Amino acid sequence: MHHNKLLAKLGRADRQNLLRCGEIVQLEAGAVLHKAGLPSANAYFPIAGAFALVGGLAEGPQAGLALVGRESMLGIHLVLGDRIAPVESPRLPRRPVGLSQTVAA
Repeated sequence: MHHNKLLAKLGRADRQNLLRCGEIVQLEAGAVLHKAGLPSANAYFPIAGAFALVGGLAEGPQAGLALVGRESMLGIHLVLGDRIAPVESPRLPRRPVGLSQTVAA
């Protein structure tokens, strides 16, 4: 199985702690993990596939803002202390696998 590059950069103790507390999840194609403006509790570290960050005006079309793949994580707003997702994050249609980690309040 592939590895998340961000997790690989962590020190061994920190990485082991995240891996011990997290779980590998299989996601449906197109699954929306974070909805813009709504609270979220899980951060995701993709190990295969990618997530799109999608945003737009409340009364207009949405546009792709960024991609999150194995080099990063989905849910950086949680690490920064904000539970409200700033953008929507659907998963792109490819083999969906990631490490899900619940972020404590």
